[in-house]
Amino acid sequence: MVKRTKQIMYEKNLTSSEERLNICLSAGNLAWWEMNCITGKLIFNENIVKILDYSIEELSNIAYTTFTDLIHPDDRNKVLKAMNDHLEGKKEFYEVDYRIKTKKGYYKWFFDKGSIVQKNSNGKPLVVLGVVFDITALKKAENELKALNEHLDELVKKRAKDLESTIEKFKEEIIECKKAEEYTNRTKQNLRNIIDSASEVIISFDTNNRVSIWNKTAEKITGYKQIEVLNRSVGKLNVFDNPQKIVEYIKTVCAQKNLKLEDIIFKTKENEKRIIRVYGTEIKSLENECVGALFIGNDITKDIELHKKLLDGNSYLIKDKNNKSAIDLLIDLSMDNHKGLIISRGNPNYIKKLLPETKNLKIALLTIETQKGYTVISDLINLEKIIRNFGEKNKNSIILLDGVHYLITRFSFEKFIETLYNIIDVITKNKSIFFIRIDPSTVDNNQMAIFENELQMLPSQTTEDIIIEDDSFEILKYIFEQNQINSIVSFKKVITKFKITYVTAASKLNNLEKIGLIFTKKQGKLRAIFATDKGKMLLHRRKTV
Repeated sequence: MVKRTKQIMYEKNLTSSEERLNICLSAGNLAWWEMNCITGKLIFNENIVKILDYSIEELSNIAYTTFTDLIHPDDRNKVLKAMNDHLEGKKEFYEVDYRIKTKKGYYKWFFDKGSIVQKNSNGKPLVVLGVVFDITALKKAENELKALNEHLDELVKKRAKDLESTIEKFKEEIIECKKAEEYTNRTKQNLRNIIDSASEVIISFDTNNRVSIWNKTAEKITGYKQIEVLNRSVGKLNVFDNPQKIVEYIKTVCAQKNLKLEDIIFKTKENEKRIIRVYGTEIKSLENECVGALFIGNDITKDIELHKKLLDGNSYLIKDKNNKSAIDLLIDLSMDNHKGLIISRGNPNYIKKLLPETKNLKIALLTIETQKGYTVISDLINLEKIIRNFGEKNKNSIILLDGVHYLITRFSFEKFIETLYNIIDVITKNKSIFFIRIDPSTVDNNQMAIFENELQMLPSQTTEDIIIEDDSFEILKYIFEQNQINSIVSFKKVITKFKITYVTAASKLNNLEKIGLIFTKKQGKLRAIFATDKGKMLLHRRKTV
């Protein structure tokens, strides 16, 4: 996902279209600067700032004369001469390499190529735009090459491959330089290509709620082309399931209030509904006023469908040896405006690493020891009280109890079940959603039967009616094991592992996905394969039978 960048303000008047381009440009991979020839002020984008280890505020609107103090004394005159020759029309481009001192005190080499992009009515330059490349590695390579020439032939041969690699990198840098020159002439089109090639949905609206950006991913998901939606207001488009919600979200983004992940629903041309989880960021004008909202997000329809519909007031059993999938489910629901409570015996620092930065999730610990910053639950009475109070204070609350083995061991199975009956009644009354995660290996069959009779199974974990062949089971097992070690499982990887044909692999993976045991998600250029909660449950059932 394209991350939100800081707004960079310019001292010239721009059209709203150009403003949007400049905002998106700051999220790109190029390093660039802009100089106002009248005031001598310089503006840098974040990429230069990061390379030099400064903050954007430290180099914001710095004077050209001040910035030249950072240039190496041996390079300062040639930089000033190159700039003056360009401004006086002696050279078509401003082109020079030089060293700049970073905030940490050492120098980096840069290749800087720029041109006048705006003149006044008398033909005098107003704005110069320069594209900058960090060539420190290339300079270092040049010095190494000089040193290599002084060594024996054997050392030259040993370093030949390194030299070839350096030359190839140098060629790539030259190609990028040429691309940068072309970029100044066709900024808008290139920006359009960047937006359209993103795997995320990227859409934007102006303050009149009209669509101003609609990328190819949005086209692919909805079936609606750019020409069908651009410059049309939200209320006049069939693509949004709840236009008023979009309008309210645009207002919230512009007001910078309660910015958070939000789910919006697209209606496709085939009348299907797709759930897109987006984050909004405001688009500002030169006067620091909001002129629109930019939304970036992903299609989470398949992930939502894996859990189907969880009903308020219900209590669910999660049979899983590991608590990660249960916490992931709680995180997903908390992003839908639910307040969440995790009651766990686990390490709070580990749990916090799994949680996003949100105020919607709280952690309580099952322990008799005081833990600074956390609610501590030391007995069953306290457990019931904490759950009751949380459900009464928070509408649409979701609660995960993780650590049942501790409670059963400490207070007995019978006393815990009595408390559980009371808790379930509280959950029903408060219309909360309650999850209990149990490691099947920690209870016997009779105890598990009592849990299964009292609690509902997650729709995504119901596997009793699923039967798969042994070879398909082995593929599912392999996918899960690779997921556990964070190794990406691709289509090709499955073919290689099991020595099967493309057609056979496609058939078996399609069947596994059709019955909800796996799902795929794009990661970079690959489409990665993951085991669903239902798939994990089937693995466990086959393993224990």
